[in-house]
Amino acid sequence: MQRFTAGFNPNHPRYALFRISSMLFSPILWRSLYVMPNLLAAFGMFVVGVMAWRYRTQRAGMYLLIFAITAAIWAFFEGMSYIVSSAEEIYFLWQPEFIGVCVAPLALVLFAIEYVGYGRLITRRRLLALSVLPAITLLASWSNGWHGWIMSGIEMDFSTPIPTLANTSGPLLWIYYAYCNLLVLATIAFLLQRLPEFPPLQRRQVHLVLIAFSLPLLAAALYMTHLTPLRNMSLIPLAFNFAGLVLICGFLRERMFELAPVTAHEIYSSLEDPVFVLDDTNRILDFNGAALRLLQLPDAKLIGQPLPSLLPGTACLLSDYHAEHPGEVILHNDLYYDVRVAPLQSSGKRLSARLLVWRDITERKHLEADLYRLATTDPLTGLYNRRYFLERGQEEMRRARRYGHPLSLVMLDVDYFKRVNDSYGHEIGDHMLIKLAHILTNQCRTSDYIGRIGGEEFALLLTETSSATAYEVSSRLLESIRNARILLDDGKYVGFTVSAGVATLMTIDKGFDTLLRRADDALYHAKDEGRDCLMLSKMENV
Repeated sequence: MQRFTAGFNPNHPRYALFRISSMLFSPILWRSLYVMPNLLAAFGMFVVGVMAWRYRTQRAGMYLLIFAITAAIWAFFEGMSYIVSSAEEIYFLWQPEFIGVCVAPLALVLFAIEYVGYGRLITRRRLLALSVLPAITLLASWSNGWHGWIMSGIEMDFSTPIPTLANTSGPLLWIYYAYCNLLVLATIAFLLQRLPEFPPLQRRQVHLVLIAFSLPLLAAALYMTHLTPLRNMSLIPLAFNFAGLVLICGFLRERMFELAPVTAHEIYSSLEDPVFVLDDTNRILDFNGAALRLLQLPDAKLIGQPLPSLLPGTACLLSDYHAEHPGEVILHNDLYYDVRVAPLQSSGKRLSARLLVWRDITERKHLEADLYRLATTDPLTGLYNRRYFLERGQEEMRRARRYGHPLSLVMLDVDYFKRVNDSYGHEIGDHMLIKLAHILTNQCRTSDYIGRIGGEEFALLLTETSSATAYEVSSRLLESIRNARILLDDGKYVGFTVSAGVATLMTIDKGFDTLLRRADDALYHAKDEGRDCLMLSKMENV
């Protein structure tokens, strides 16, 4: 015991409070000075744990809950150790206390990092690495009697008003305390560095977290340097008590967890749209999860790769470095993306990189295609409808006149179509119109326009086609239609014919409606001649 009491000088000014108190207080009051702060600290951390339980499923909530529970264990057993009077009993109570000693500091650090939005830094590998020394320290504390790495000397100190356990910290405990202090200091430095990123309300929350960090750090420094006002008493649990009050203030006043900080990286990484960060040579500097899923490559192979080599369709879009909206990209799996660009600037305001946001517009493109199809095509036959056919006719007419090219228009009408509907039903009539549409589509060129402009009336706009050629093409069409058959419900077949009129663009045609009227007149002339025949416009017969 000499090593613990020989250096103790009760006349030293540091122990003035100790001398006065020893004369005024009874041993019971002295014991209360040692016990009550720790029990209050345990109660305070218990309250924090109760409040943290509500937020255990939110970001950092579980770390705060673990910190509160283990810190309460630390403070409670520290207080209980001042009630018993033998070294064996005190040492026995210190065994569960070291659960809090080894877990609470790391849990507090993890809580702070994740709460401010940088939980991505806490990977499994890093968490395992951070937990190695605390785990070793905990195991060593339970087997200290074999090696003395945690406490190299443990004896009762009877020079204090109540018997207390005096100990000499072993080498592993000094290493662990240094590790915790460095970890806490690094976390404080990290929080201070990130503090300007947050708005005022979240900044006040971070201030409270910094205060909660600083109190145990200061108490640990006082205890390890033997500068505590009460001999052999650790102020760390008491510091946790004040830290708990600070966190409770954060819960109630600053609405922690309800208005938790959100970092730019969290927003960036949680976007459903692929995001790439490119340098001035279009090499990938960073990307989010959606971009990784788009490329379907391991993330280790993306950094430094030129984006055009991974997505060839982007090469032309990225040619203009300063373009803010390069355009749209169609990928090989029929996905459509609208690409937007935002410049990223360094502290010197020099353009250093580009942020490319890819908005998936596949659904919109499909909807636009559906709307375009509904607006331009006939739902039964799939041919152009009357409005769109007339628009294209006017356009082709202007082009033919500009370049002096021939243009012909053929009007076709199914003969006796009403009789077909009355005799076989509208379903057979629909099959007949669909069959006619297939014949026209298969035998016309891709440069021609085919439209259904009435119930059973169709039109062909033959580009670069003279009157004689149009007449020849129409004759072949009529022959193919005569040979077509429609299967009836009773297994029999029925055929049908059409009448057709041909008109070729002439100088007298003031507009496309004039050409259409001449072809329509030729069609009715064909009907008057007995149907199933083809007639040229009267103007072309002159």
